[in-house]
Amino acid sequence: MSSSSSSHAMAMPLLASLGHTITEKLTRNNFLVWKVQVLPHVRAAAMMGYLDGSLNEPAAVIVTEKDTNGKKEITETPNPEHAIWVTQDQQVLTFLLASLSHEVLMQVSNHTMAAGVWQALVESFST
Repeated sequence: MSSSSSSHAMAMPLLASLGHTITEKLTRNNFLVWKVQVLPHVRAAAMMGYLDGSLNEPAAVIVTEKDTNGKKEITETPNPEHAIWVTQDQQVLTFLLASLSHEVLMQVSNHTMAAGVWQALVESFST
């Protein structure tokens, strides 16, 4: 596991444990107040890349080619970085979804990743 992934893995319990301090669930009328509460938690846990989409999802498999006696062998193995990324993204997503009112949750229920939910919320409420 890379040191970046290690630091993210250590930060996630912090993000999950701080969720209870979000006093305002997001409604149609309080985006700025809600955002002011949520962003410091995500930043403190070093998880903004999952929220803003700047931390790209790694490939699910690692493809390796090997030439043995003139035959090309292709091997696919699961990428452990992908599993870590998915787990951490889903933890950020869970944190976000837990801070939404039922009404707002219904608006973003078709998104399955943290960045998709965040983008939908920003587009809906920043205008």
